Amino acid sequence: MHSGLIVSTVVQVVLLVALLCVLRGKSLHRTFPAFQAYLWVTVFAAVSYLVTKGMFFFSILSYRTAQITFFYSYLICYLVASLFIFRVVYDLYLQATSALPGIQHLGAVAFRWSVAVSGIMAVAAIFGSHASSVQLIVMVGTQIERCECILVLCLVTFFAFTAQSLGMSYGSRVFGISFGLAMISTYQLVEIALFLRFPAQGMLINFIGEFVQISAISLWIVYFVKAEPQRRLVTVESTSPLIRWNEIAQLLNNPTGQVVVSQPDAFMSEVHAVIEKAKQRGAGMSIVR
Repeated sequence: MHSGLIVSTVVQVVLLVALLCVLRGKSLHRTFPAFQAYLWVTVFAAVSYLVTKGMFFFSILSYRTAQITFFYSYLICYLVASLFIFRVVYDLYLQATSALPGIQHLGAVAFRWSVAVSGIMAVAAIFGSHASSVQLIVMVGTQIERCECILVLCLVTFFAFTAQSLGMSYGSRVFGISFGLAMISTYQLVEIALFLRFPAQGMLINFIGEFVQISAISLWIVYFVKAEPQRRLVTVESTSPLIRWNEIAQLLNNPTGQVVVSQPDAFMSEVHAVIEKAKQRGAGMSIVR
């Protein structure tokens, strides 16, 4: 099983490098910069695992040192990758809703608040705990992972039901990236439950995780290699509530100038005084012929 994990990790690295080459070759790294950064972090995590295994195999590192090295390198990559996934989800949402700027703005505000609340909940979860510093970091990472997985699954559900209304198709790269992330997120949500239910099958569970990762990367390669369908214009009926919601959201985002409809009594009394003074001066003037 150990050799199977090593082989699957090597396959994962090869596929990731191939995907990064496709992104660079088609100049799509500028369109999806956060996604590219996430892929690089994933490559680094996989390579660090292989290097640590190799150094232990050739007796360069002891078993305990190899374990500690892999644990901390994996933990750092895991936390950094989670932050990049938040950004990937945000970028995908902005690209998908570009035709509806009002709704896009409201959704972006809601996304930022949800991420902030998720971060506060992750930090608050460790207060009152008597665990060690490493265990506290793991607890924070676990909370962040859960929030991230829920956001990804909500995003792909949103795309699945609104792709046609947003002018996208299921063959678009935005949907492909979100669907691959949803595959990984679904496994991550059930992974802890599997470890608790089958503690003796940890190696098999890890192998299933590698298979899910390879499947998601393969899916991304297919989406990026094939030509993307042209995005349709967003057309809705004139009576559709979507138009009204978008207009309302735009007004909330860009308030128009205000018009004074009433004046205070003090101001009006000063206006009347100026008018009466002008009348009196006009009455005393003589016309010269």
